[in-house]
Amino acid sequence: MRKATYTVVQERPSVIIRDDGPWDYKPTVTNDIENVVRELVKDGLLPFNIDRLFYYYDSTCVLTGVTISKGEFYGFFDPGDEDVVE
Repeated sequence: MRKATYTVVQERPSVIIRDDGPWDYKPTVTNDIENVVRELVKDGLLPFNIDRLFYYYDSTCVLTGVTISKGEFYGFFDPGDEDVVE
């Protein structure tokens, strides 16, 4: 099974990753988000027992927010949305 490839750009205060591709061969982070979240939790970069936000630069270099709940993908959000609080 092919997995998205990414680089951890920042670990603290919030995790930020960058989607590295190649997208003609591997899925984007967006398309493989459930596995990416599981991998970040397994590697200790995201907690498995609390709700959390993290960010990634997608395949078009747009910053995208991700919410996780109990170590699982919950949803995407726009980091520019004033209603989102970490």
